[in-house]
Amino acid sequence: MSINDIAYICFTRIEGISDIVYRVGMGRPPLNMTPTLVRFPSSVLERIDALVGPQDIASPKEPKHRAKFIRQAVEAELERREREANLSAPPDE
Repeated sequence: MSINDIAYICFTRIEGISDIVYRVGMGRPPLNMTPTLVRFPSSVLERIDALVGPQDIASPKEPKHRAKFIRQAVEAELERREREANLSAPPDE
């Protein structure tokens, strides 16, 4: 076995691994979320930050408190309105 044989084997293994990586996908899995631009008056954002605090600059991997708060508020409001819609709908017979 020569150095060329070893180089060929290593190269083939690297190509095979890279094919697997690209087929599976690189990076973290998708979060199934769609970014949406929402405009708030600065006073609203200041009030949110006063309640939940801004994102900690020292640990940027932590979830952003403001965004988490807004997601939870929207979910709660959706559930409330869906409950109201179900209560006001006539029962199925």
